[in-house]
Amino acid sequence: MGTLFFAFTLGGAFWVGVLAARRMRDWGDAGRMLEANAEHGPEGLPAAQPEVRARIRALVAERLDGQIQMAPALPGGGGIGGVRALTSGESWVGGVGGRGDEQDDLLAIRVGDVLLLELAEQGAAGDYIVEGVVSLREGATDRRVVVVRDGDRERWVVVEPARGMALVLEALRDHGWSGEPARSLRVDGQDFSLERRGQSSAAGVGAHGRPARARVATYVYRNLDGGVLWLERWGHDILAASGREVPLHGIRRLPGS
Repeated sequence: MGTLFFAFTLGGAFWVGVLAARRMRDWGDAGRMLEANAEHGPEGLPAAQPEVRARIRALVAERLDGQIQMAPALPGGGGIGGVRALTSGESWVGGVGGRGDEQDDLLAIRVGDVLLLELAEQGAAGDYIVEGVVSLREGATDRRVVVVRDGDRERWVVVEPARGMALVLEALRDHGWSGEPARSLRVDGQDFSLERRGQSSAAGVGAHGRPARARVATYVYRNLDGGVLWLERWGHDILAASGREVPLHGIRRLPGS
């Protein structure tokens, strides 16, 4: 047993000596390098040499390749080269990130923001002020019902990031519906059929015009012409709006502050 202990001790001392010798060698090399470049200053060190800097930049670019995307082009306007210049308070949706910063940005919409609807339908396209926002959560799915106004034009925009789509709607007044809606409804001579429905928790801010309830049932109807009917049932009360479904990239948010 004593012989085995002595052998382990001798082996440990040997490797400690080897490591110490290597450390002393490294210190010596570093000292000689600093002395050799002292008259040239820090820029004389290898890391400051042009070929080394170029190599570092190349490695960083390779590391970042595919992780950063260029921001989308802005619509034509009065800025340099035909691009509209943004004011100091504006930011544009869809810059860095691959999954959907645009989706996250629309979910973060607040009262006082400006919503730009870049749509083919001239009756709905325009710049709207956000007056109210209702956040809906159904399981892991988030939606926003955004009430916007441009002068005397009011629209509801139902943002559905999980589907990459939004509903741009105009409220229906005096529809006469209450309680659980039927599976088929008729609006302005057009027949709509129920496509899906769900139950969501709800939280609102601003002038959204909804009752003070924590739960809401939502219904989506469609007709043969691509029209959409959106219903919200708050207890026995029903709010309804009709319009079209559009891709999220047709909607932009400019933060109000």
